[in-house]
Amino acid sequence: MQKILITITLFLSLFLIIGCGNGHIPLRGNVTFSDDSSPVTKGTVLFVQGEFQASGDIQPDGSYVVGSYTSKDGLPLGMYEVSVIGVTDTLPGETLHSIIDPKYETVSTSGLTINVDSSTKNYDLKLDRNPKK
Repeated sequence: MQKILITITLFLSLFLIIGCGNGHIPLRGNVTFSDDSSPVTKGTVLFVQGEFQASGDIQPDGSYVVGSYTSKDGLPLGMYEVSVIGVTDTLPGETLHSIIDPKYETVSTSGLTINVDSSTKNYDLKLDRNPKK
């Protein structure tokens, strides 16, 4: 009986050490303009799968990391529609202005999708500038 308890305890310990994981794939990328590859320096990348949404804030160098439940925990496996908001830097109280083509702002018009699987690591985006700049 004691050997069985030790075996079960070791199994559970190993399971906890290895972890059942959250099933999320870490995902990062860069958002740049298609005309000159300069970075989009502020905004958000949004990943949508049905009712589920996850996002990553665009950093000043154009990079982002996706978070679902925490800021950097990645995405569950599956197909996602993607939208991007890219804005100018403003002073407090000033209105934000879109610097990317507005078509990217909704998943229904962006044309951006990604299939996240175990081999997915990066998702770089090259976007057109706002034509009404």
